[in-house]
Amino acid sequence: KTGKKDPYKHRTQLIAYSAAAASNFGLPHETLFPKIIYLHPVYDELEFGVTEEDIGKLFTMVKTQTAEMQAFCGNPEKNIPLAIDEFQKMPSDVICANCQFYELCFDSSKATDKMEF
Repeated sequence: KTGKKDPYKHRTQLIAYSAAAASNFGLPHETLFPKIIYLHPVYDELEFGVTEEDIGKLFTMVKTQTAEMQAFCGNPEKNIPLAIDEFQKMPSDVICANCQFYELCFDSSKATDKMEF
């Protein structure tokens, strides 16, 4: 990794990789010791073992997040979103100024103007 060090996020990512490797190659998860190597700004390594509890928590998190995302779909099987008017506008000077979907919420002629809420 060359970005910002985030042990929680990166550990979760490596647990997912370990679960996939264990499943695809028929390996017991306790024999896997994933390692993340940070290259910048300072070389550092993070290595840990993966427990059955880690994998269970990961699967629960994935199921929960998938259900949350599917709640925004009118047809989850086809990944068709709800109508735009089903989404609450949450205007923010900071977020909206750089949003690639700005024109969906606001008049596109104002896209280069200072936002007024």
